[in-house]
Amino acid sequence: SCTPSRVTLMTGKFAYKNGFQNYELQHNDQTGVPLSNKMMPSYMKDLGYKTIGYGKWNIGHCNEKYLPSARGFDHFLGYLCPGHG
Repeated sequence: SCTPSRVTLMTGKFAYKNGFQNYELQHNDQTGVPLSNKMMPSYMKDLGYKTIGYGKWNIGHCNEKYLPSARGFDHFLGYLCPGHG
């Protein structure tokens, strides 16, 4: 499952702190990394960096607030869900 490692990388917190230690988000899930968590690209933007993400997101896509563009990425090219390989 890749969701726990992505959550850890993007938030700087262990996955169990966000409830994703044993769970991979699926296509129809109505959840994601809690919006109260600031993500790595947001910290980078605060320091003046441009942020671009490539690859698989799979840490929340149930509405626009959970998408990469709302979580700190200026640009994102990739897919949002699991099952691509």
